[in-house]
Amino acid sequence: MGQKADFAYWGNQPTLSEEDALIRSAIITLDYKPIVRELCRRNIFTAEQADEVFPYYQMHLFLAAKYPSVRYVPSDQVAAFVHTHVLDTEKYARDCERICGRLIHHGYEPVPESPVYKELAQLWQYAIKNQWGEAPDWFSYSGEELLPINVMTQLLTLTLIETGDGVAGE
Repeated sequence: MGQKADFAYWGNQPTLSEEDALIRSAIITLDYKPIVRELCRRNIFTAEQADEVFPYYQMHLFLAAKYPSVRYVPSDQVAAFVHTHVLDTEKYARDCERICGRLIHHGYEPVPESPVYKELAQLWQYAIKNQWGEAPDWFSYSGEELLPINVMTQLLTLTLIETGDGVAGE
């Protein structure tokens, strides 16, 4: 690890739409201490590592709220936040309601060895880069290393994000 994003700073930029600003505001005001405590208690992250991954979990929530029909695979580090948050079902349901007025569903991911897994992981990495201009080099995924994102994947990603078409989640 080593790079740290700042979701709160990104959200203060003047190009944010009113809807995006409401989603961002709900995300940054949620109480994440119980999730971080549980991640540390289970020795998944140190407090410093959780602090570094946390903004990317916020970005995950933002993307999931803004583009509910787009399916992707977040990094293993962000998935640890997702799975720990989901375990506290009451808190997760309340938090989702506050963020976007509905439950943000979490489905099964394809197996890491499948080509679909790699494509969905690349889609998430590109969405992070496209939305925030950065994706940390320490993101890891189960199975093999991801291939570099090629031009066709970038075009496909932009289409999926803009239209909501493609690999539907819910």
